Amino acid sequence: MLQLQDIAYFFLIASIWTSVLAIASPGTGMLELSACVSIVVTAVFAAYLGVNVLALVVLAIAFVIFLLEIVRPFKGIFLLISVVLFSLGSVFLFRDGQGELALVSWPLALTASLGTAGFFWLVVRNVLLTFRRRPAMDPSAVIGQLGTAETEIHHTGSVLVASESWSARSDTPIPAGVEVRVTAREGLVLTVVKEA
Repeated sequence: MLQLQDIAYFFLIASIWTSVLAIASPGTGMLELSACVSIVVTAVFAAYLGVNVLALVVLAIAFVIFLLEIVRPFKGIFLLISVVLFSLGSVFLFRDGQGELALVSWPLALTASLGTAGFFWLVVRNVLLTFRRRPAMDPSAVIGQLGTAETEIHHTGSVLVASESWSARSDTPIPAGVEVRVTAREGLVLTVVKEA
């Protein structure tokens, strides 16, 4: 049967997950509301039960070690250490209201630790990898490429270059369907010349 500290721990984990999801995909309002409700309920439980400061320190260390594993992978060693520390800190996190430790159930703490580590590993790690990755399409790479005039181009028009439709300009008239070469790019507008 779930104890009060187990329910408090469940809301703590829910507040972490919903907060991260609300930051990762803002806008609907539902995730933000869920995060706020979970945080308030967790705060009420923490105020009622009391919190073990040493367990909070262990949780903070686990979080730092987890971030180290994400930023500079150590073949999963730091991930394993952070899960163990997160589980330990979680079990001893709450007090019973009279100052005595109220242990969170081990199965709940271990399941939540593994689930949270996996969740953060997938979400945070993939977000960091996305930020580090170079763009798949470099707009400057179109300079020098050949394309086809989709419309007549004189001052303005459009061309098809690298399977993409671009706005284009030319100082000399170029009829539709003619092969063109890109000589410059300014924003999303290409300067083209008729290919000889």
